[in-house]
Amino acid sequence: MTPPLLSLRMIVKDEADQIEACLTSVYAVVDEIIVVDTGSTDGPQELCRKYGAKVIEVPWEDSFSKARNIGLKAARGQWILWLDADEQLEKEDQQALRQAAVASKADALFLKLIHYQGQQKAAASLHLACRNAQLRLFRNKKGFQFVRDIHEVLQWPAALPQNRPLPLLPVRIYHFGYIEEAVTRKNKTRRNLKLLLRERENPHRAPWCDYHLASEFSRAKKWEHAFTLVNQAVEGFLGKQQLPPSLFYKLKYEILFRHGSMRGAWPGIECAIRLYPDYVERGDGMTRKQRILIGSPVCQKPDVLRMFLFSLEKLSTSTLAVQYMFIDDNTDPASSKLLHRFAEKHPGQVEIIRSQEPPSTYTCNEATHVWTDELVWRVAGFKDQLIARAKEGDYDGLFLLDSDLLLQPATLETLVASEKDIVSEIFWTSWTPDSLPVPQVWLTDQYTQYELKHRLETLTAEEQYLRKYAFYEKLRVPGLYEVGGLGACTLIRRKALLAGVNYSRIHNVTFWGEDRHFCIRAVALGFSLFADTHCPAFHLYRDSDFPEATVWMKQIYGSAPVRVKTSQTVARPIPRPKITLSMVIHNEADKHLAQVLKKHREYIDEAVIIDDGSTDDSVEICHELLKGIPLHLVSNSTPQFTNEVALRKQQWMETVSRNPEWIVNMDADEVFEDGFAAGVHALLSRQHGDVCCFRLYDMWSDSHYREDPYWRAHYVYRPFIIRYRPNHRYLWKEQPLHCGRFPSNIFELPSFLSHYRAKHLGWSSEKIRLEKYTRYKLLDPAALYGWKEQYESILDAEPNLVPWKE
Repeated sequence: MTPPLLSLRMIVKDEADQIEACLTSVYAVVDEIIVVDTGSTDGPQELCRKYGAKVIEVPWEDSFSKARNIGLKAARGQWILWLDADEQLEKEDQQALRQAAVASKADALFLKLIHYQGQQKAAASLHLACRNAQLRLFRNKKGFQFVRDIHEVLQWPAALPQNRPLPLLPVRIYHFGYIEEAVTRKNKTRRNLKLLLRERENPHRAPWCDYHLASEFSRAKKWEHAFTLVNQAVEGFLGKQQLPPSLFYKLKYEILFRHGSMRGAWPGIECAIRLYPDYVERGDGMTRKQRILIGSPVCQKPDVLRMFLFSLEKLSTSTLAVQYMFIDDNTDPASSKLLHRFAEKHPGQVEIIRSQEPPSTYTCNEATHVWTDELVWRVAGFKDQLIARAKEGDYDGLFLLDSDLLLQPATLETLVASEKDIVSEIFWTSWTPDSLPVPQVWLTDQYTQYELKHRLETLTAEEQYLRKYAFYEKLRVPGLYEVGGLGACTLIRRKALLAGVNYSRIHNVTFWGEDRHFCIRAVALGFSLFADTHCPAFHLYRDSDFPEATVWMKQIYGSAPVRVKTSQTVARPIPRPKITLSMVIHNEADKHLAQVLKKHREYIDEAVIIDDGSTDDSVEICHELLKGIPLHLVSNSTPQFTNEVALRKQQWMETVSRNPEWIVNMDADEVFEDGFAAGVHALLSRQHGDVCCFRLYDMWSDSHYREDPYWRAHYVYRPFIIRYRPNHRYLWKEQPLHCGRFPSNIFELPSFLSHYRAKHLGWSSEKIRLEKYTRYKLLDPAALYGWKEQYESILDAEPNLVPWKE
């Protein structure tokens, strides 16, 4: 039997106040949890078992490494992730962690540690946090063991290759263990000093022992002891002719600063900065940041270029050393000025080369972009210039970008972490206004996007269609996929650069476009091509995309540059699709009906509402709040909520009888986030799929949503909006409960995802939760149509709640 992929291994003692937050942060990404308890008296064992953990109880023997090694023996996973109870995995990084375990060829991987400091956890500031990296993910059964009784580290197995550089994943772990209230409560200083002083008696101790002792004395404000020890730690490395980790100098000058002894220290500080300009801490040593050249040939409208450059500034590059190179082929002087302004904001990082080619005509309009053969090979030459510069500069990689793309912040670090020699981040484009959005990657030939089982396989048009959309649906799932062709947003690693990949024309190939020739040459040289789908980019392909691009940027970055209108700019009005709200209500007057209808009326054109036997003022509320909007309201004298599929079918038939274009199907306790009303028409006008999917958050109050093993609906996208296709044959899931709000076969139609979020308010008060719990116990006592454990968790006294941020 294949072992599980990923095991979480922890040691705990008296961590009941923190362990659940830790497990909640990582539960969804691991396959097995091993907890070694070293004598807890506050009951974390049962909390761990609630998450399916195997709990091993052993006595504390004054050694962290002994306890950790006990957990190693019990783990069955192919990879082991180790955490402490006072640590939490960043939720946004879960997929990157699991993807690395699937795809990495390394034996161990570094993760980013962010150590919060301060008096209290609630007031801890990320800005003041200390950062380093540690080996937190490693292969099981390879001989890894922990050493040292305190501040234990992984010992590299002798049987594995030595001195091989290891990747740093863009995965963050937050550590709260040295918040002062935690240190005081658990008397960590006393415990740590005892173990460190014992270790210091060993004449072969590592310099790290003196460093950690210095940290403890600094925390206790014993500055002179701390300063003496940190200097001895520095000397320990220098005596071995090794460069001390920069953490040592950071602590040294921090001690002087806090002691008020900074006089004469600045020359030493400046020297330390010169020693470590491009380094990031990795546990017991230093590793050079990977040097990446971000390159782009630029012939672009100023409005589009402004958005592109804004996007580049939002890229997360803390683990990388990044430089920029632009080939300025602009015909508009305003665009050239934007490039030089970007260079001024990033001194020493940007190189701009003015194109020496004669001016060319590049036509962009609402219909398409017009590429001539001359233009294609002109751009190919620019890209080869960038490849040459990356090779000359000994860069670890070249990130080639088209200048009309907007990138998510984690894009570059995610591509680097993939460890692939050639990998592109995906984006989706409607190449003509009336076409479906398709990805810029393909499987074979010129642009074939369906898979053939063998070269001679013949497919009907229908089979081609089905396989193509199967390929699209696969790419909608975050992951890393091998493809046959790619372009426009591509990281090329040094191995591929040195092997000779380039964009020049292959004389005996007639395929259109320089990317095809690049891909053919790369595969011929032995490289596989990959598409990453964790951080899809936004393609700002035509002027009518600006409204949606602005909304996208505000959601991703929190802000967007203001578009500068010129006299030449002719804004194309966005067609307003007809939107029909479809809803079922039953005694909603004292709940959320009024709140959600006020939100919905901002963007809908009509409403179809089924009143399922209400005996309160629900119907009157609908008429009052939807005044001025066409309303088709049908009242059932006898409620049908005990047979949900019959009720949903009735809702569907009444809705489609109104000849709708787009149907928004929302329950009376569901509403989209702020900003949806302003952006929904642009969203539906630009997208040419038929099923729009959103993440739904279960709100446990007005300000917090619930997230734990039983409540994570927002981890997946689900349909809330559908374009009605009269000729499609719709089918239903024939069951009386949880049958779905739409017919069960709607995903036979093309679908797309929205970044907007939906809020489910139906759990946001104790009264409503009790009513729903009673209803489920009455209608589904054996949990035939639901999840029994989730039903029982509805009334949990202290669920894990996360603040909602608009």
